[in-house]
Amino acid sequence: MKKRVLFVCTGNSVRSQMAEALLKNMAPENYEVFSAGSHPAPIHELTKSTLLKNNKYQDNFTSNQINEFKNTDLDYVIVLCEVAFHYLPEFSSDPQIIKWFMDDPISILGSREKQEQGFQMAFDQIKSRIQKFINSNKSE
Repeated sequence: MKKRVLFVCTGNSVRSQMAEALLKNMAPENYEVFSAGSHPAPIHELTKSTLLKNNKYQDNFTSNQINEFKNTDLDYVIVLCEVAFHYLPEFSSDPQIIKWFMDDPISILGSREKQEQGFQMAFDQIKSRIQKFINSNKSE
């Protein structure tokens, strides 16, 4: 039976979108994956381009509000930023809450190239954490 995972950040426009795309791609046979934000915003253009560059983009990505999932049967809620952690609702399924707080690449100032590098670094960091998450759950 697939484990159900919800990735959460504030805007559901960068980190949680990347995490959803990665886990869906890296272990589709083991996980049903969702993402949401405490204050959803449109998916950032550099999120889309980073996912495209890494062959992980899907046309059906949406930015969702976290309360849409409070009555969803979830096994894990993985929170990617501290702000969103404070907005977590009480989930009816009592999932395991995991904190992966990391910097938001949206806050990177400078040239487009510097911003693209920051988004790629975030993608790589999330990919590494997801691989560890998958490996740690193989025995279940």
